[in-house]
Amino acid sequence: MAILLRELSLVYRAFSAGQPSPLAEISWPYGDFVRRLLKRFEHKELEYIAFWKQQLAGRDSFNYVPPDHIRPGTQTYRGAHQRLTLDQDLTNSLKTLSRGGKS
Repeated sequence: MAILLRELSLVYRAFSAGQPSPLAEISWPYGDFVRRLLKRFEHKELEYIAFWKQQLAGRDSFNYVPPDHIRPGTQTYRGAHQRLTLDQDLTNSLKTLSRGGKS
């Protein structure tokens, strides 16, 4: 986007002053230019995919983030709960916010 804005600004200033475009002409047809760009991006995308495949190789696809502590061998589903009391003003503000700011 920065390149587009810079070039647009250059061309605008030149044309406003009655001068020709300061940008160099593309030396090949536009279709070829686009095809070259697509090939370059395609190659980069393949590099990224190969990189991440190497980084994630041998890891469980569902849990590749290291756990924060050792998990038990058998899952128990036992949990805990936390009780929290909010004051009335905060409760009302949260309700208003959850409605999209409308009372």
